[in-house]
Amino acid sequence: MLQSIEEVGMERGMEIGMERLEQTRIQIAKSLLQSGKLTQKEIATITGLKPDEITKLANKGVQKWSR
Repeated sequence: MLQSIEEVGMERGMEIGMERLEQTRIQIAKSLLQSGKLTQKEIATITGLKPDEITKLANKGVQKWSR
């Protein structure tokens, strides 16, 4: 659902953009974790997520990927 800044206002537009950025960073981290070619620390550096957030994603992923 695309909305223009004029429709939602500058402040809400910034919030929406930041939410989408966070989701994109999480998706990138998940993809990098699945590749198995980088360490969690390297993924944290690339995505800008905190190392504990990467660990949580990895732990969730292990449960999903092992099924």
